[in-house]
Amino acid sequence: MSKKILLLSDYFFPAYKAGGPITSLKSLCTILAERFDMTVMTSNCDIDGSKLNTESNEFNYKVHYDSSFKFLLRFLFLQTKYDLIYINSIFSFKYSILPLLIIFLKRIDCKVIIAPRGEFSPSALGFGSSKKRLYLFLFKRLYINRIDKFHFTSNQECEDFVSLFGDFKEYAIIPNPNVAKPKYFPLKSPIVKFVYFGRISPIKNLHFAIEVLSKLDIPFRFDIYGPIGDDLYWRNCLTLLRKFNFDYTYHGSFSGCSQSILKEYHFCLVPSLSENFGHVVYEALASSTPVIVSTNTPWISGSISTGFISLPLNLTVWHQFLSNFEFNDANYVNDIRFSAFEYISTYNSTVDLRSQYLNNFIG
Repeated sequence: MSKKILLLSDYFFPAYKAGGPITSLKSLCTILAERFDMTVMTSNCDIDGSKLNTESNEFNYKVHYDSSFKFLLRFLFLQTKYDLIYINSIFSFKYSILPLLIIFLKRIDCKVIIAPRGEFSPSALGFGSSKKRLYLFLFKRLYINRIDKFHFTSNQECEDFVSLFGDFKEYAIIPNPNVAKPKYFPLKSPIVKFVYFGRISPIKNLHFAIEVLSKLDIPFRFDIYGPIGDDLYWRNCLTLLRKFNFDYTYHGSFSGCSQSILKEYHFCLVPSLSENFGHVVYEALASSTPVIVSTNTPWISGSISTGFISLPLNLTVWHQFLSNFEFNDANYVNDIRFSAFEYISTYNSTVDLRSQYLNNFIG
């Protein structure tokens, strides 16, 4: 009989405004459902509170979309005995803190795996830090020795954990799965185009990209895609955009195939203060679009010859790189695009995530 796995998450497909983790979880469930009896419990809304249309979704696993109250009742009186409960957060009150409390008070007999999804990074802990550090204090004393395993998606995430809690007996470091298939798209646009593709919040650092572009002395267009996660921060970004008065368009959220958008640009800009994985980096490279990414992500490259380059968050450094890039040389531009395609294709062929998740992580 297949092992029964229950995955808990605040948001799940068709939600999309919460960003990359939703893509990860959907891909992860598709992989695990090949061998295990998978069930997902999640909310029936997106991160902004908008209700989801869940009637037409077809998965090879079960998904329960519940209101908060109904979820707690469903979880409190679980009718199915699960072999493993996989929790996608440390700080989610509804889908981590309360479920852990119920599991341990009711002494539910199952393994528990927690995926912190970048929540231990110094930048992430800096937002709402006092409440988070209080809970981490309690978590370390009440729960940590009852957790069977932690799932980290990068070495840095593991190091962040160790700096807070010390060594832990059981953990797995497996990158996030992604379903976007690499494809080479040559670029023919005579206009230099940049794109920001992600949630608009302080930790994503959009204002840095705006300030970098404001210093360029070439004509360009800047397109912004993503849900507004912080209204005040977005207003501050708008103030900067109007101040610098360059060609930009805010397109709002985008829920379709990201490759259809990302393939159209000279560069995707990812100036994040912290990224657990950085799905947009993968998706841009899979669209053969080069990426400039901050050094605060798992994506590290010292040369654009790989199709992407990681730079420290220094305005002068980013401006110097863009000023020296040969945008007028179409052959060079497309050579770099092909390098991006080659890099991510090699990444896919050498990192067998499916086997790691099926055989090493759960097994």
